Amino acid sequence: MRAKLDRIPELEAAAAGKLDDDKIAELANKRVEAAVSGKVAPLNRQVATLTKERDTLLEQVAAYQAADRTRTIEKATTTAARASKVLTEAEEDVLLLASLHLEVAEDGAVVTKEGVKVGGKAIPAGLDPAAWLQEIADTRSHWWPASEGAGARGSKGGPKGGENPWSSDHWNLTKQGEYVRQHGRAAADRMAKAAGSHVGATRPAKPAGAK
Repeated sequence: MRAKLDRIPELEAAAAGKLDDDKIAELANKRVEAAVSGKVAPLNRQVATLTKERDTLLEQVAAYQAADRTRTIEKATTTAARASKVLTEAEEDVLLLASLHLEVAEDGAVVTKEGVKVGGKAIPAGLDPAAWLQEIADTRSHWWPASEGAGARGSKGGPKGGENPWSSDHWNLTKQGEYVRQHGRAAADRMAKAAGSHVGATRPAKPAGAK
């Protein structure tokens, strides 16, 4: 029916003897345009639908990735907090601050972000959760039992059970070797850096201001 209706103008023009070459070309072009439009319109609608579905899927993937990063950070932070004997009731606060200070690196390691500061003190980037806890321990002493408060932490050390073997107060080559074997070189580098030292050092770094 539609095809017949489309031909009516042509038939009228033919009956009136008005079909010269230009008119025929014009009518032919209109027929082609109509045919193309009829085929393209459904394709455009399909593209729009697929684009919307793609964007929805991308949003879902981004949400899943964000949730996975959060779980990874929380798991690593909880493990470090319990190893350093953080109070159970303080874990929620620890995780909240960790969500602001920590990120998942490209290699999957949980480390401190660039530009993190606590009480005006810059926290080195790339520290693992254990080293991060040691860096902020003096500003969050209420996270640990009173018997393991500030007096139980050494310079660049940490609460009991979380001493840094590269720090001047807890320098221990044997424990340094054990840490490298258990946690890997990258984590050991971050731990040593937190103490102002490096893996392979033969003696502890001098405390700031020491001569």
